[in-house]
Amino acid sequence: MAGASRDAGGTRPGAAVRTGGHLALKFASDVEPFGGVANLIMTERLRQTHAALSDTADLRSIGETADGVGLFDRSSFGRASRQSFGCSPGELRLAVRCGGNAPALRATPHSPAHTNLTDLLRAP
Repeated sequence: MAGASRDAGGTRPGAAVRTGGHLALKFASDVEPFGGVANLIMTERLRQTHAALSDTADLRSIGETADGVGLFDRSSFGRASRQSFGCSPGELRLAVRCGGNAPALRATPHSPAHTNLTDLLRAP
């Protein structure tokens, strides 16, 4: 835009707002196939707790593990675990510690099969 006013940094006023809005819309459309941002974040949190509870070297309590990924409501965490793992967090940990295999993380209609939040954020 010829002759448009610019601030001291050389950018037009409002340019960052328009760019930020565009990025927000692009991100929202990128995560829509996964059930939206909230579902994608919850899926990533559950993946991290599944990995931690399946690790016999991880000595944190189940509550500490959940807190570590931002799952502070124990009853919601328990319900989400049963839906995603097919068992409670305690049952998952017990199965691993007794020499069994950890139940696989179940796919849900919106869960990304091969994409995690980090990969999605790094995608061009």
